[in-house]
Amino acid sequence: MNKKQEDVKISREIAEEILGENEENNLKIYENNIFCGKCNSSYTGQMKTEFYFLNDLGDIVLSGKCKKCGNKVNRYIESGEDLIKFKKAEKFLNMNKFDDLSEKELISILEKGNLNEADFDKLCEVMEKKGLSGSIMEVDPDDPQSKDLIEYIRFHDELPKDYQSKRQIVKAKKILLDRKVKDVEKLKEAIMILAHSGELGSWKILKKYAENPNPKLIS
Repeated sequence: MNKKQEDVKISREIAEEILGENEENNLKIYENNIFCGKCNSSYTGQMKTEFYFLNDLGDIVLSGKCKKCGNKVNRYIESGEDLIKFKKAEKFLNMNKFDDLSEKELISILEKGNLNEADFDKLCEVMEKKGLSGSIMEVDPDDPQSKDLIEYIRFHDELPKDYQSKRQIVKAKKILLDRKVKDVEKLKEAIMILAHSGELGSWKILKKYAENPNPKLIS
């Protein structure tokens, strides 16, 4: 087996895990230079990959867009060394793809569902690190309990940054003790803050409020 055949073998083994669809195009790729046949421009450098597929030779093909005209551009990964680097980078990206997302973006992904088991586990891990939930289960957006969970996570995300400060805890206590307060959003926020405070006084206020809560909170 010569080096080219060995490279193709490595390419096939790696590409089996990331197969996509093969498409025809009018573009040429010259080693590290990316050439667009539409606007006749050529440049060297990294390309933002939109998807990748396996060609007939077993090479992984990265598909993106021309920086100048937006036309589809393909870049072939042929050498064994480059393929190994690509696979390591791909594995790293898969492991860390949720890390840089905001809390709202993470919640949005959870609401949409359609995650495989590995992605769901990673999403839960990242959400727990951000303090969104200590125990997250797979949810059906139409299920009443799931809606409660999603609402809880959203409220946690929208709490003031200093929600555990003495000032916020005192404010939350006053809101729950004042029966004139009818704003459901304020009541929910106050309950959330006190529930996270860990104070015995907060627990007593929550227990007392639970005996006669605002009807809108339990409807």
